[in-house]
Amino acid sequence: MATNAIMGSPRKRARSPMASHLTPRSKQRRAVQAVPMPTLVSPSAHSPVLLDSDTDWPLYVFNPGSCTSVHVSPAQFVTVPKPNCIVLAFYDGDDDRHVRAASAVQGVHGTAVYAVSVTSPRDRNDLNVPILFDPRAALTHHARATHPLGGGRLPMPVLLVLDHQLRRRAFIPVGCGSQAVRPMMVDDVQSVLSDIIRYLNFEHSRDVYNESSRMMLDV
Repeated sequence: MATNAIMGSPRKRARSPMASHLTPRSKQRRAVQAVPMPTLVSPSAHSPVLLDSDTDWPLYVFNPGSCTSVHVSPAQFVTVPKPNCIVLAFYDGDDDRHVRAASAVQGVHGTAVYAVSVTSPRDRNDLNVPILFDPRAALTHHARATHPLGGGRLPMPVLLVLDHQLRRRAFIPVGCGSQAVRPMMVDDVQSVLSDIIRYLNFEHSRDVYNESSRMMLDV
């Protein structure tokens, strides 16, 4: 060991002031603070899947600015690469304020937002998100988004949030038209959806990390 020429004592290697703060990468990942689950979100284990590969309803997509539609099958949402989160904004074709508010989270953490209506656009889609035209109200009925006074066909203003496995994680009636006891106000839509999406993104990342860790242990 090297000695100090002046004091005649062993020289101690200088320690970087940052050394005590460095941790292995795996510990750094585990140290990331968890995101609390919002009260409007149901646990994944208790959340049924909305769509599966056997679902067969006619749906037509009007992209933003378009006056023509493309036929799609709900099964396509199952087979194609799925976004981290999907927001389905059901509306009656007239009052679309909550749809426009929800469109603000389009693309946040890979979120896809769709407006869902049982009537096709009169002229063109003037929203910032695609419109899913549900002519038989099959998706609307299956999602339990039909208005209690609409004969089981007309939709009420509702936001349905699906996770990356297409499970129903949040069902949020909006405004007085939803006939809910305590509906969400349109002004709160963006902030509430942002909190939900942030949590679902954390949950997905956590599950992917845990699965990767298990696979490494099995090797």
